[in-house]
Amino acid sequence: MKTIKRMSVLSVCLPAWLLMLPLLAFTSQAQVAGEKPGPKYEKLKVWEGNWTYEGTQYATPLGPEGKFKGKQTNRLILNGFALESDWSDNEGVTLGLTGKELHCYDAAKDQYVTYSCDNSGGVGVLIDTFEGDTVTGRGTLTDTKGISYMSRASGSFQQNGDTFTVKLQLSTDKGKTWIPWYEMTARKVKR
Repeated sequence: MKTIKRMSVLSVCLPAWLLMLPLLAFTSQAQVAGEKPGPKYEKLKVWEGNWTYEGTQYATPLGPEGKFKGKQTNRLILNGFALESDWSDNEGVTLGLTGKELHCYDAAKDQYVTYSCDNSGGVGVLIDTFEGDTVTGRGTLTDTKGISYMSRASGSFQQNGDTFTVKLQLSTDKGKTWIPWYEMTARKVKR
């Protein structure tokens, strides 16, 4: 069984990118050259930089229980209108799992959206909400067999934004019941 550890937001799989190309071309033509991201986009900066993480994954249909560790690199792209993330698990039950995420702000819907995919074929979309130092999210994750799961997350920043802890849950029955998926603590790497 392939292990899917997290919803990777920054890099949607190639077919999704191809579908978005006409939209991206329209968007770039509609924007004024040199336009700067507004205050809502500033929230993406909290993730910028290199991070290490460790946590516990619980037994779910997506994989076995166990500890994991890894690293994540996040960088602003597209003139600061999006954040790209690359992560890889380098120790534990999810050893070798890698993924990409794309974090964006949708101004029309006034919401933050994360798109993800990983090297086990998992694809996810998460809608994030920021309130102070707390981030919550709800979304869906689809495995390579086409089975979709609902997910929800609750996390918070500590130590001036240099540490982030999060707990994720999974629902296999469209939100009627929730089970623990994984808990993780991430720390920003100091330069």
